[in-house]
Amino acid sequence: MSLFLLKLDHKSLVINKSLEQVARENPDIHFRAVAIHRNSTTIIPSGKDVFIENDLAYVITQPDDIERLLRLSGKVNFRISKIIIAGGSRIGRKSATVLQNYKNVTIIDKSDERIEQLSDILTKSLIVKGDVRNIDMLLEEGIETTDAFIAVTNSSETNILTSLLAKKFNVPRIITLVENIEFIDIAQKVGLDAIINKKLITASYITKFILSEKVSTVKYLTGADAEALELIVKPNAPITKKPICELDFPNEAIIGGYIRSGKGFIALGKSQIRAGDKVVVFVMPKDMEKVMTFFE
Repeated sequence: MSLFLLKLDHKSLVINKSLEQVARENPDIHFRAVAIHRNSTTIIPSGKDVFIENDLAYVITQPDDIERLLRLSGKVNFRISKIIIAGGSRIGRKSATVLQNYKNVTIIDKSDERIEQLSDILTKSLIVKGDVRNIDMLLEEGIETTDAFIAVTNSSETNILTSLLAKKFNVPRIITLVENIEFIDIAQKVGLDAIINKKLITASYITKFILSEKVSTVKYLTGADAEALELIVKPNAPITKKPICELDFPNEAIIGGYIRSGKGFIALGKSQIRAGDKVVVFVMPKDMEKVMTFFE
């Protein structure tokens, strides 16, 4: 299964439609909307909830349905060839190390020491010394014909600013590192949708360790208040006693899907969870404990 964050603009075919209506009109697309971030508020949706323009929708789907889901949301899948990475920090360096084997990568940093280090490692990348906030320099490096821009300097402000510059030049794919958690909502409001935050990633590992052995994975949904849990179902757990639609599951939580014998399934109301399944649950923090009781 795959989890997508989709920003719904005017081109989306689901605007002003309820989740029930979208599912009814597209029976061949297997998906489940598990969270909607709207006006700084996170919603765990029901079938009656309606998508509106500028929603950030977290949707879980199967690999075979990704293309159709993207078309439904008004997105176009395209080939990425040219990439600019702003910042030669550890994230930028590791990203370039992998991407340079498949793509045309340019990495920009203003530190002489870092440029020297990058030159020893990135033998297939173009390494440029300069200030990524300089528009003329970005133009010289071909920002107007770039397919993807990755802003991973040590400054959240610089990353947001340079990402907005890339957006101005119509770069199709932009990824922004935002270390200040308070800035995440601001970044999304100005149209930066692909946000990464190391503190939230670290928090995911800590939470997984603290909760219990039933939890195999915890992911914080960047910009949203909800969390994604992958829970291993124990024998005789309450969640195995009834189909999902008959469970008294918390209102602020939703079962997105489950993995059984290595195969992923989108959760439906009639789905019956079994012992040994790995169940993906999206939940608001206040209902975390209630959700855990279904797996004990």
